[in-house]
Amino acid sequence: MDKDFSLKAVTDNWLLEFGLRAIEGGLPLKTDGFGNNANWARESVDYILALLQLLDLMVLNDELLYEKQYSSAWAGLKSAQKIKDYLVPFSLNQVDRKKLVNEFNINPNSFGNEYNMTWFSALWYYGFSKASGLNYWPAPERSRFLKQHCFDILPNHFVGTFKGWFKDNLDFTIKESLKNIPNNLNDISFPGFGYLSICESNDKEGILNNIIEIRNSRSTKAFRKWLNELDNAQNVGNLKEIIFKFSEIQDMFNDIRKDLGLAGKDLGTEVHIGISPGIKFKFSSIQSFFNYLKPKPLHITFLRKNIHNYFSKTDTILQLSKLFPEVKEHECAVLLSSEL
Repeated sequence: MDKDFSLKAVTDNWLLEFGLRAIEGGLPLKTDGFGNNANWARESVDYILALLQLLDLMVLNDELLYEKQYSSAWAGLKSAQKIKDYLVPFSLNQVDRKKLVNEFNINPNSFGNEYNMTWFSALWYYGFSKASGLNYWPAPERSRFLKQHCFDILPNHFVGTFKGWFKDNLDFTIKESLKNIPNNLNDISFPGFGYLSICESNDKEGILNNIIEIRNSRSTKAFRKWLNELDNAQNVGNLKEIIFKFSEIQDMFNDIRKDLGLAGKDLGTEVHIGISPGIKFKFSSIQSFFNYLKPKPLHITFLRKNIHNYFSKTDTILQLSKLFPEVKEHECAVLLSSEL
């Protein structure tokens, strides 16, 4: 069967290196990649955060684009061979990279050395992704830089929009269900769709095997197809189709809320169509399109499985500490406070 590579994202070599090295046991408490330059200090939480992002990307995208020239730090790793079929290289020379950075009219002295790999690479990756019409998923250190300097890294596609919307509503539902129940759970925050592979792994080596099985399942493929249809609806300004598809998820969440003894919630989201400002719409005035007496669509099956798994293993710190005991609890708390 031919592969349908319709959902793509740009990621950088640091994210791939950190995520894959986390699996292969390379979790330093702190390292210094280039001499004594403090800007290169990387804490172990960045490795796990990169891993969670990589797992999420593998579920939500058909292809991940990476820059080939600087891939040697991870391309030879054993774990990289397991996912090579999903990685697509591209090449840019230094002149092209500088052209992309110069589009921002930035004085290099504002951030330090011109060849500082944090800010310089963050900006040309960012520029390349914008020019390509793709989302850029930076390594944690570059993500912090872009946010600190107010670069808009909001997603261009519904892949990122939906993930944020789903996370917010799932976290709200769980916290509301626990508000009157004494509990000693650690901070509750949905760590992404790749989290399922973490929960189902008994060791680090099993993480990639699980994520490959998950991403190749019928329900996950159907979910990516559903996301792609949302992208297409956004691109042509088909608000009716967008409302219909989000109504399916509205019904699913309300069904789960009823199971928990909670009232239905009028979930809303913001979409951007063409050059219009964001349109915030609610579902309460929209007739329900989805009949739960019928067989569940596969993309709903995918989402319900993620929710069921998360309800069963909500304590993210506990799950991560089983696979990464060398990471201290306070470091996990820092990780959970980061935006996945």
